[in-house]
Amino acid sequence: MSLQNIIVFVSTGKQGQATVQALSDLGKFKILAVSRDPSSEAAQALAKIPRVEVVKGEVGDHEHLFNQPIHGVFFVQMGFDFPAVLKDVGSLLDLSEKKGVKHVVFSGTDQCGKRDVGIGHPFLDCKKDIEDLVTAKSFDWTIIRPVGFLENFYWPPYLDQVTTTWKETSNLVKKVISVIDIGKITAEVFAHPEKWAGKAINIAGDSLTPAQMELVWKETTGKSLDATETPQFPPGMAEAMDFFNKHEFEASSGWTRENFPFVLDLKAWLKQSSFVSA
Repeated sequence: MSLQNIIVFVSTGKQGQATVQALSDLGKFKILAVSRDPSSEAAQALAKIPRVEVVKGEVGDHEHLFNQPIHGVFFVQMGFDFPAVLKDVGSLLDLSEKKGVKHVVFSGTDQCGKRDVGIGHPFLDCKKDIEDLVTAKSFDWTIIRPVGFLENFYWPPYLDQVTTTWKETSNLVKKVISVIDIGKITAEVFAHPEKWAGKAINIAGDSLTPAQMELVWKETTGKSLDATETPQFPPGMAEAMDFFNKHEFEASSGWTRENFPFVLDLKAWLKQSSFVSA
């Protein structure tokens, strides 16, 4: 039985790596892991995974990737030149349609119920524009809209929000998901297109108030979250963080777990993270 080819763009990014690994674990796909620099350490690590071939390219430099039959394409948004991003994505989708790709999966973001009016942040609003390009095509498509990444907690400014800016908006439930689970969900979508084609799904692994996060953190790691100074984020990111501090994600962690029982909650994620031994 021949393996179906899946192209994974930005394969050395967080979501890309997780998706490559999850697709490989299923054993029914060959993964073309696309990297701008196949000689990089991250790309070489991917090349050691079974059924993975690392290839040079990116969205916008993709025509050569379709010299063989391609079953599916996974991509995320990259870049801040938004007209160029949309042009390159449009070219990718046009070629995917022309070459008979069966299923395209785009991972965007949970838009907190603001999709119709826009978030008011160029990078985040561009994701809606990409969704519109994807859903206008004739191939099967699935849109994945994850909430905040649990892995972002490894970045001190992001973690410091729990006891500062998040605590100030403690009436909002914070929703999180592991990047590993995003990859697994993507793999499940490709493996079961009959269930997920034509759907946009918001996904979350856990839903907690900042106070609940503090408690779980202390119980699981033995360490307290004690930041008191509001973290400062670089321009662009600061506006995005401000938006998500004031608006609650739509995703339901209960629905996500019903459909993808493997997803990790905060406690389970912490137990397998470096925080328990740091």
